[in-house]
Amino acid sequence: MIGPFLVGAHFSVLLLWLFLRLVETIDTHSGYQFPWSITQLMDGAKRHDYHHSHNVGMYGGILLFWDWVFGTDKPYLAHEAKMRTKKLA
Repeated sequence: MIGPFLVGAHFSVLLLWLFLRLVETIDTHSGYQFPWSITQLMDGAKRHDYHHSHNVGMYGGILLFWDWVFGTDKPYLAHEAKMRTKKLA
């Protein structure tokens, strides 16, 4: 929370950021994949559920780029491939 104050962000920008983070937090922790959610584009709820159930990887939140860079998405991707194979069988 100190970041916006350090860079001198306007109070309305801080409120907008807090609102968006709250919506994203509720969305990813709900356990549901809402069809209207922006995190649907990033597989948000599924990745976050995996993060909590396996306690490994997926540390980037909605910034999947960092998980890709550091390879912390590899266990999740392997898990998803296994689930897809299981569905096809």
